[in-house]
Amino acid sequence: MMFSIDHLGIAVKSLASSKSIYEKLGLTVSPEEVVEQEQVRLVMVPVGDTRLELLEPTSEDSTIAKFIAKRGEGLHHVCMKVPDLAAAVENLKREGVRLVTDEIKTGAGGHRYVFVHPSSAGGVLLELVEGHKARAMVLIGIDTSGKEGSLALARAPQQASSADDVEIVESIPLEGGTFSAQLIPQLAELLARHEVSKQDIDAFAVASGPGSFTGLRVGLAAVKGLAEALGKPIVSVSLLEAVAHGGSDMRTWAALDAGRNELYVAEYEAGVLTADERLIGRAEFVESAQGKVVTTDVQLVQALMGRGKAADVVSHPGSAGVARVGWEKLRAGLFVTPEELEANYIRRSDAELFSKA
Repeated sequence: MMFSIDHLGIAVKSLASSKSIYEKLGLTVSPEEVVEQEQVRLVMVPVGDTRLELLEPTSEDSTIAKFIAKRGEGLHHVCMKVPDLAAAVENLKREGVRLVTDEIKTGAGGHRYVFVHPSSAGGVLLELVEGHKARAMVLIGIDTSGKEGSLALARAPQQASSADDVEIVESIPLEGGTFSAQLIPQLAELLARHEVSKQDIDAFAVASGPGSFTGLRVGLAAVKGLAEALGKPIVSVSLLEAVAHGGSDMRTWAALDAGRNELYVAEYEAGVLTADERLIGRAEFVESAQGKVVTTDVQLVQALMGRGKAADVVSHPGSAGVARVGWEKLRAGLFVTPEELEANYIRRSDAELFSKA
């Protein structure tokens, strides 16, 4: 491995406002990550063979906060990738080079790093980081939208080009009616079984509906708490979106049984929602549907084909399907904060209906 520039660190007061220019340029901005020991929140912006690292202080006592107070926002450090960090540090010590600290630390993305003091680097704060093989992204998929739910551990290789490349390491069922008691313990067991720590999780993908009021509330509340505690991004995935993903046609109607002789439906083109998700009577949809329909409902497929209409049955996406679609959305930067995560019920609850009767 050769020496190379890994990234340029830029101190900012607000990630939200500072990253917008790069998004407007069409660049991909990574999910936010918190490095507690440095008291910073950061994002990475890949640019060619290198990256920009935007650093927002999480404490007034942090190094970045003090830098901004003294010099204002701007270039904070230059980071260089080295093949053997320990050997490089020992060599610099022998040569009398001043380091900010002698300790090699572990930071964002699990990278080991050390800083060379500006007095030994021509006035530039120089970070040295050890290059290593990029690990696969770890994604947790959660589906508590129906009577039965599931939880999935997924890995996406750095070179993955589509959701089909996402590996579902394990998917486990969650029994309906006990989601609140099962979800956290089952997740802990799943991670332990595959020797994955909470800190290794890169993001949560959760089914946001349509589905059960109680189930969705439990799942979303758990994800909000976990994501906030771990400082990880959330991807909200519609089950209809995941069903549509199982279809092969560019333009697809996704449909799910909503009970009461009704369906949840939505139309997608190349994976993009073209009309709002809605509730419709089963007979009305069978009569009016045009184009390809993809559904988990065998009886609906039979009814549509009986009318000479195109329809395919796909497996219920569950947490595995949610994780795959979630990876695609995460890669596109379509993640939400815990405050922004909301359930998509489509149908009002019985309590709401009766209260207005």
